[in-house]
Amino acid sequence: MINTVAEMLLEIKRKEEEAIKKFEKEVVDLKHPTIVGDMYEGIAQKLLNKSIFEEFDLRVVSGQIINKNKEISPQIDCMIVEGEGKQIPSTDKWIYDISQVIAVIEVKKNLNKGDLTDAYKKMVKIESMLDPRDMNRGEFKLFRDAFRSAVGIDIPDHSEISNYDLVTEMMYHNLLLEAMSPLRIVFGFYGYKDMKSLRKGFVRYLKENISSDINHPIKGFGPGNVPNLIFTRNSSLIKINGIPYQPHVDKNGFWDFYTSSNFNPLFHLLEILWTKLSYMVSLLIYLGKILKLKVMLDF
Repeated sequence: MINTVAEMLLEIKRKEEEAIKKFEKEVVDLKHPTIVGDMYEGIAQKLLNKSIFEEFDLRVVSGQIINKNKEISPQIDCMIVEGEGKQIPSTDKWIYDISQVIAVIEVKKNLNKGDLTDAYKKMVKIESMLDPRDMNRGEFKLFRDAFRSAVGIDIPDHSEISNYDLVTEMMYHNLLLEAMSPLRIVFGFYGYKDMKSLRKGFVRYLKENISSDINHPIKGFGPGNVPNLIFTRNSSLIKINGIPYQPHVDKNGFWDFYTSSNFNPLFHLLEILWTKLSYMVSLLIYLGKILKLKVMLDF
């Protein structure tokens, strides 16, 4: 089923892109950045609306996110949310508490270095806004499954985690935050021409932000800060954090937390989103049976 839905979404995406090109050829070549952005955000919203389940109180909106400290996010192109939010007067934008946000999607017509940097910084900001709270049942199950896969043991009591080795402790904290955070997705249309250039572009950005002074580290570049999914054209970068692909720590204590794929990016979008939803609610589809691992290339 997931292949069928992913192919349907890809065909819709192609037709919408063709409609924009036809309009620009026959009517006017649009240059205004806000209007251009609105067109591609509109395509993304159509695809996302077809990716969520009508049985549940889910919506695709744009606007901003707020937390308990009244800290507010930058404007969000698209977000998948649960329940009622607060509509900003006289606009089609919404304010949602971060606890209601399932996924945050930043849309870029041309995903190049500048736009990648902009999207990454926005995702780091959103991740930093998480409120301290207890995990719900679904989040705990997601955390448990990912932690067991990564280190091969059951989740220790929180008060005992400092008694474990550094690798186990770091995996505990990282995977706990992954389970509780909204999905963070960078949705590109054009830009990097293939998987090789996307990989190189992202690695180059990370290298430019390596901390050289241990006393003054550059923040925002740990595994927890990296988006769940970055894609453009037919290339994707995907986080290995249990949503859906299970993490693993090798014998040297390394976690290969990012991988890449040149399979249909909308397939990976569905994998990530439906896995998150499967831990939230009892879906009619048993996702474990329909998610099929496609070819991945480690960094």
